[in-house]
Amino acid sequence: MRNDTGVFVAAVLAWAGFAYKLHHLRRRAREPGALALRALVVVLGLMACMFTLLPRTVAAPIDALLGLSGVVRLITNMLAMVTCLAVLGWLLYLSRQGDEARARLVLHARILALFLAGVLVLFAFDHPPVTPDREFAGAHMHLFLIYVGYVEVRLVALSWRYASMVDEPLLRLGQRIVAGAIVLGVLFLVTELVYLIESDLGRDFYGSPAIGRPLYTAASILFVVGLTLPAWGPRLGLDAVLWRVTRWCATRRLRPLWKTVTEVCPGVVLDRAFLAASPYGERIAAERLLVEVHDGWLQLRSYLTPADAELIHQLAQRHGIRACDASARVAAARLMLAIRRKRAADGPPPGAVPPVEHLGAEASKTLLAEVRFLCDVSRNLRSRFVSDVLALVAADPAVALQHGAGPH
Repeated sequence: MRNDTGVFVAAVLAWAGFAYKLHHLRRRAREPGALALRALVVVLGLMACMFTLLPRTVAAPIDALLGLSGVVRLITNMLAMVTCLAVLGWLLYLSRQGDEARARLVLHARILALFLAGVLVLFAFDHPPVTPDREFAGAHMHLFLIYVGYVEVRLVALSWRYASMVDEPLLRLGQRIVAGAIVLGVLFLVTELVYLIESDLGRDFYGSPAIGRPLYTAASILFVVGLTLPAWGPRLGLDAVLWRVTRWCATRRLRPLWKTVTEVCPGVVLDRAFLAASPYGERIAAERLLVEVHDGWLQLRSYLTPADAELIHQLAQRHGIRACDASARVAAARLMLAIRRKRAADGPPPGAVPPVEHLGAEASKTLLAEVRFLCDVSRNLRSRFVSDVLALVAADPAVALQHGAGPH
């Protein structure tokens, strides 16, 4: 019974999440994103059914009534496989276009159908009794573990990818928790596969319930928490806390970039006495870092010439930097080279028309995406790529003479 307590907790959480999201779906059934929400409701419903049947105190009486040991375990395993497909569909609908997500989901559904058929055939030929010491037994378990492991490895990548695409801190944190829960699930599958192989070889290793069940329970609870965090987190004030933490972290990461820019363009800095008089001074001061970096770039961009931009582009290609026009390392190199040109220049900027309008190729889609990009620029100010660009310009007299300044 003590091993079932965590599973009962996960079942309660899953049923609560299912009821809440089902109510949410009824109100938003025709809104954009309804497909992803519908997939999430299916995920929570399947998980709730699976966790309800999984405890030994529930499964054993049903097996005894049916007269065949392991039937409930087979059902929960098949529910787990379908749940993996539903989670995959949910993440695909969140991170891909509708037609692309649907096509990939259909392909994975066909793969699932083949595995389910194989599991049923193998269970019909080999279904040893399920015991507390050996909950996973039988040849069909190999197919089950292989399929779930394959899907979970893909789910980790998809969940992490989607977390990097969203701006809301609670949603990002929820997806990170989901990814962590799936990693625990993969570890659980590895331990169970080891014990299956051990049983086939007749070896005696440490019993799986001592390791597998706690891993499974922790992964299940974390998974449900991560899925539902964006729904109940704001009610506890977690969104305000995470926004504050996010702003503090971004401010700390942006300061090296801000300091570098304002040292050569001090006029862009707002008088801090104005901020001190505002009840929102802390928040405005954090927002001013971003504004002042852009104001400084407006002054510095004319010092960057087309020859500079082309040189940085070629060197980025040589270093294998993908999408170099939007790379934070490329933006950092452009900024530092413009600062060097400004410090070495005597008179007005050398170029009337700047070759690059933004630090990246174009303005970012959202404010938070722009903040993250500039934080990456700040981190790359002292990178090897920036050092190589500055060293190449300093060592090549022809490049330096094109800008009217000698080596320095």
